[in-house]
Amino acid sequence: MNEESNVNHGRSILIKAILIFPILWIVLTLFNGVSFWHSTILGIALLVISYLGDMMLLPKIGNMAATIGDVLLGFIVLWGDYICLDIRILWEKHFLQGYS
Repeated sequence: MNEESNVNHGRSILIKAILIFPILWIVLTLFNGVSFWHSTILGIALLVISYLGDMMLLPKIGNMAATIGDVLLGFIVLWGDYICLDIRILWEKHFLQGYS
């Protein structure tokens, strides 16, 4: 094994988790009223997707491009979740309200 392939995955995931979870908890839970568990599940999904993306892209395209990719990926995941959450809330509000 060469030096470049010897990666401490646990430490890398921990550092990424320390950066992702507090930001999601503060921004989503405190400022936008999203439940703690929803933001935690979203953080886990974002952590796994971005870490796997880093493992595949970082060696090939470099640090700056991988960082830009992480930002875009985070935006896409959070925006997609916002749209899904908004659609779910509208569905519950308009369709399930008649059955109560």
